[in-house]
Amino acid sequence: MQKVFKTLTFVIVAVLLISSWCDPGTVDYGPDVCIIDPMAGEIPIGVITISATIVDNLGITSTALYIDGAVSGTHSSYNADTFYFQWDASNEAPESEHEIEVRATDTQNQAGSDEISVYMGEAPTGTVHEGTIDVDETWSASGNPHFIPSYLNISNGATVTVGQGCRIRFTHGAFIDVQNAALIVSGTSNSPVLFTSADTNPAPGSWGYIEFKGGNGVGSFNYCSLEYGGGSFATVYVTDSATVNMTNSVIRESLTNGFRTIRSGAVGNQFTNNIITTCNDYPLNVQAESIPFVDTSNTFTGNAQHGIQVSGGIVTGTVTWHKHIVPYYISEPIYCGEYDAKGVLIIESGANFKMGINGAFFVGAEDAGGMIADGTGDRITFTSAEITPSPGDWNCIYFYNNSLDDSCVIKNCNLEYGGATYYGIIHISDASPTIFGDSIGYSSSYGIYLEGETPDSTLLQNNNTFYDNASGAIGGP
Repeated sequence: MQKVFKTLTFVIVAVLLISSWCDPGTVDYGPDVCIIDPMAGEIPIGVITISATIVDNLGITSTALYIDGAVSGTHSSYNADTFYFQWDASNEAPESEHEIEVRATDTQNQAGSDEISVYMGEAPTGTVHEGTIDVDETWSASGNPHFIPSYLNISNGATVTVGQGCRIRFTHGAFIDVQNAALIVSGTSNSPVLFTSADTNPAPGSWGYIEFKGGNGVGSFNYCSLEYGGGSFATVYVTDSATVNMTNSVIRESLTNGFRTIRSGAVGNQFTNNIITTCNDYPLNVQAESIPFVDTSNTFTGNAQHGIQVSGGIVTGTVTWHKHIVPYYISEPIYCGEYDAKGVLIIESGANFKMGINGAFFVGAEDAGGMIADGTGDRITFTSAEITPSPGDWNCIYFYNNSLDDSCVIKNCNLEYGGATYYGIIHISDASPTIFGDSIGYSSSYGIYLEGETPDSTLLQNNNTFYDNASGAIGGP
């Protein structure tokens, strides 16, 4: 009887163990913590950013940084599984030894930790900027290197002027937030300004970003290089009605976009002679309002995504979009004439448009609008952004009843793979645009759809080339 009991006990334990191994969704052995920066050994005196990966399939409920066995604080920020902590070691003695430990607890109250031993080197020379700046400041090369150890907020109408030759270094996850204030970067061709990582071996995303926001948020970059940023959003990020100009500058090795605008953030009136390269996304991601200021003196090469992303927006006034070596990628609708403002978009011949699933041009939808795409001499192309295109990959060019007929021209263009939501690649409703010399094909519906008072369908049929449109060349209600 005793042997049977022991055998039965062994079987039950074995089954329980096997069940545990086979159900990783419900069993957890605690957080897996790994300090990835700094490395064990010498570190500089000053404010130290400590980054650690913390992985747990059930979720993390708390984190803590311990210095020499005493709690120093919790994480200041995180990105996915990487958590960032700050330790002010400004008053530590040179060559003093310390233990850095990161602990974490999961939803089952299980703990995990990692620990490294470090010793302090010499205090760094240079200037540290952190916290809030709410009065005017000027940074000069005599203060090099300038360190951003964590979060720097420029606010309350202050202007920070960065002079020629300045070197600004960011620790892991550090960023600058310019809110209703100004950051003016004034390098020269012989003495440019550099924004870079403080890491010994920097990589894209080693630091965060420079963000401008608020109606009084203003930025200017001239003869400046920004590298290894883009930890979130973009290396330069403009939002909430702020404006930024950039000239004679370089953005490279961004983890995301090089330069991005959103929510009415915009290029001020200059974006010229810049190079944006080796970014892990589109080099430039802006709204329609900024595109007229992006001229052909700029270079966008060697990026993971090839082109200029236009994330929707409104065309007001009469503006020209230039032909660039790279295509435009239209990810959201462009409105020509909207919100009580006339808008006419002129597209230079030879321009190339890659259209996303929501990509469209809506002309005269709410107010007087026009769109002139004349590819005479160098055809303009509107096509799918997909590597393997299919009919219906993008929406359409739609002329509404507020279209300005004399300013609505689609001539000598190639239009393919549209028709996703409406009834044609070109949709005309109570308007009379000039549609001539175009090649229109691979629509998921009609090539051209007509409703209301529109151009003569026979002339449209004779003056354009149609092929492989699912519902036919021209249709209507």
